[in-house]
Amino acid sequence: MLCRDTETPIAKKKIRIITYTMEFTRRSIRNAILNGVTLCLTIFSLSCKSTKSEIDYAEIQKGNQLDRIPQIGLDSFLTIWMEKTSDERGPNVKQLYADSSFTYFWIRWNKYYRVDNKILSKVHYKSIKGDSIKHAFYQHVIPEKHKAKEEQCYTSITDFDFAYDYLEDDNAILIRCHYAVRCDFLIRVINKDYSAKYYIESKKLIGI
Repeated sequence: MLCRDTETPIAKKKIRIITYTMEFTRRSIRNAILNGVTLCLTIFSLSCKSTKSEIDYAEIQKGNQLDRIPQIGLDSFLTIWMEKTSDERGPNVKQLYADSSFTYFWIRWNKYYRVDNKILSKVHYKSIKGDSIKHAFYQHVIPEKHKAKEEQCYTSITDFDFAYDYLEDDNAILIRCHYAVRCDFLIRVINKDYSAKYYIESKKLIGI
């Protein structure tokens, strides 16, 4: 007995339509993904070009483009300054320019800020050494019994989260630290908060 093709012309047409629809859907999804990636790259590229064209490091040093730099308050500035560090590339915070009203700073990754000279003069910021203060905080404010728990761990993950506020009446920086230690990746043996005042004039750090 001879086998006959049991598919009718209508059935074959339906199969062709379904196949075409599936192929069209795959192409649409692929094109949508490619268009989305292209759009993201374009936006990123334009944002980078815009940022670079808006503020130029060398121009700020010459006293140009100063009106484009955002102003921040003393608390925000002290947070930036206390986290100042140096490595093989140099310091991550630099003073670029100063006029009669503001001092202008560059922070690594091309961020720029200005601070009012009237409030900046209160803190003698150049004498504030954030790394030394945080080291003294760890040595003298965090209790020895808590640090001993960290040393008992075979392996540990330690987190320090610092926050800062300027206390105008005391001319001091309020330092708050959250100290957490996870021992051997399983047990959190320390999860504490500590506070201290750093007196700018006397350079004394006192736990509270």
